[in-house]
Amino acid sequence: MVDRSEEIVELQTRLQFQDDVLQKLDEVVIKQGQLLDRMMRRMAALEERLEQLVFERDNPAARFEPKPPHY
Repeated sequence: MVDRSEEIVELQTRLQFQDDVLQKLDEVVIKQGQLLDRMMRRMAALEERLEQLVFERDNPAARFEPKPPHY
């Protein structure tokens, strides 16, 4: 039969392990959030560039016209 002190040590060990796992998972979530932010910014830039290329394809003269200052 396991005495109380051994049970307490076992519970403390489990708690420490869970704390470590939780910390590692938190770090992963933070890194994934940062990566997602970078990917979203990159995707927005690519979408903007694609729209520009489609516009230029559909309006060949627009390539040679300067953009207005407010653009």
